[in-house]
Amino acid sequence: MKKPIHIAWVLVISFAVFHVGPIIDQSARWTDHYFGFMNGLFMNLPLSIIWIVAVVPWLLLVYGLYRWHGWTRYRTAIALVPSFLMLLVSLGELAFRPPDPYKRFEQFAHTPIPKSATSLHFHHEGGGFADYGDVYYFVCSKGDAQALIGALAVSLLEGEGVDSYASFRTLPGAPDFHSWPGRRIYQRYDEKRGWFYHVVTDASETQVYVSLSCI
Repeated sequence: MKKPIHIAWVLVISFAVFHVGPIIDQSARWTDHYFGFMNGLFMNLPLSIIWIVAVVPWLLLVYGLYRWHGWTRYRTAIALVPSFLMLLVSLGELAFRPPDPYKRFEQFAHTPIPKSATSLHFHHEGGGFADYGDVYYFVCSKGDAQALIGALAVSLLEGEGVDSYASFRTLPGAPDFHSWPGRRIYQRYDEKRGWFYHVVTDASETQVYVSLSCI
């Protein structure tokens, strides 16, 4: 009969499986996958406490019962059930709520990307312990740009130092809004939610940058 896996190895496997889900999830959701990976690692710090408090006692209980009753079959599989459930939850969250820019924009902005939008570029970051900081660029009709500004309830900024309010990144492959003559910069801060909303348009109001960030 095949010798069962030693409990020490089962602990290692359980720990790895329990923690890999958030790493996969965050790596997929961040545009910079390396920083998403690192954020997933940091998210696992409190999860390690949950693993110690909830999963380790389960594993020891399973091994104790198997030894007490002299059972031999499926011991490792049963011991690993909580860790694989955690992995399935993370993968299920990623499958049913994928990192789609249109859905993510609507989730944070509470209004969709304009239907006429083309040439979409975006950068996603944040989740877990990290603050969100999403940036979008697209080209749309002037009417849709004005409707978006109204939906976000942002206000036009004027005067000296206006550019300092639009300190978010410009996106690779998209134009640099600092070079737009006659650009318009809008902003709103939601004190209850702790979110900043920025919109920058060119003079024709057809090229649009949107920054959605929280602090």
